[in-house]
Amino acid sequence: MEKCWEVMDVYRGMISDGLNWVRENPDKIILAPNANFLMARGSIPESIIGTVSTIVLNSGMVDASKPLFGLAYTADGKIKISGRVSKALKGMNLKDIISAAAASLGGEGGGHPSAAGGLIPIEKESDFIRMVGGAAEEKSGEMIGSKEN
Repeated sequence: MEKCWEVMDVYRGMISDGLNWVRENPDKIILAPNANFLMARGSIPESIIGTVSTIVLNSGMVDASKPLFGLAYTADGKIKISGRVSKALKGMNLKDIISAAAASLGGEGGGHPSAAGGLIPIEKESDFIRMVGGAAEEKSGEMIGSKEN
């Protein structure tokens, strides 16, 4: 049981470091028309980008009426995407949004409607942001995957 407490202390420290980085780097949050992006890149480990994204979304630091996508670099040269939505957006399906966008960019995605993730090639970062954050879908005028099927 002692090992569990040690692991928890390390994890808690990593989360604290990540949140401090966000607080000290507000310019790394992009507020796009359809989404918010936390551009952690190599500053927040991929293993905690989801947890940090959840806390940022629920802290009032970003517009919670839009999803938040945390982007962190992986050890093998990809970008890990961690998407979160507030309870107010329960009709939005992040699994569909991330899966569709990642697949079109040579990556993969999955997860749940309110918390999902994916991996894309590092050189596709700006394409993902344009696709999900700013480019309206021609047919419906809404973000890719935003309607339940």
